[in-house]
Amino acid sequence: MIGSGKQARTQLEAICKVRRIRRASVYSPNEERRRSFADTMSDLCRVEVVPVSRPEQAVEEKDIVVTATTSREPVLNGQWIAEGTHINAIGSNFLGKAELDAVAVRRCKTVVVDSKDQARVEAGDFAQALEDGSLQWSNVYELGQVIVGRYPGRVHPQDITLFKSLGIAIEDVAVAGKVYEKAQAMGLGRRIEW
Repeated sequence: MIGSGKQARTQLEAICKVRRIRRASVYSPNEERRRSFADTMSDLCRVEVVPVSRPEQAVEEKDIVVTATTSREPVLNGQWIAEGTHINAIGSNFLGKAELDAVAVRRCKTVVVDSKDQARVEAGDFAQALEDGSLQWSNVYELGQVIVGRYPGRVHPQDITLFKSLGIAIEDVAVAGKVYEKAQAMGLGRRIEW
């Protein structure tokens, strides 16, 4: 984890729900915040979460890397990424911001986004790789297409994969619908008249 805010918390919690995580590392430039994050998330996720003092310690030899920052400059150096790593890049959401350097993007064999249209106007992480030609929009896949099997998520175990999340409203609506259905089935909540 690079970042220790609310988005980083929800990312780690979700990953721990779908993957068997034994240990996670968190880097944040603020020592107190990374320690607090580690303590809180260790209890919440029931895994060892270790605060680290340098960002590369949160990346090197990790299976999954999450960037969840407000940084305008890259916080993830592509040279730190091990083969076979999956990256969730969720913080940068403007063309003028980038959490990943160009090397990180270039090393990714599979690049997936929520929406290509939205990524074209918000994915600052891609700007340099697109400009130098190492990334083409034709090689960027939408998440929905990967989920239904139209495109592969990972071809070889050593491939580095990237999900650049920008967040789109339809994802929130779909999740809200499922939460509502489950709450109804469990008899939870209360109806509010508008």
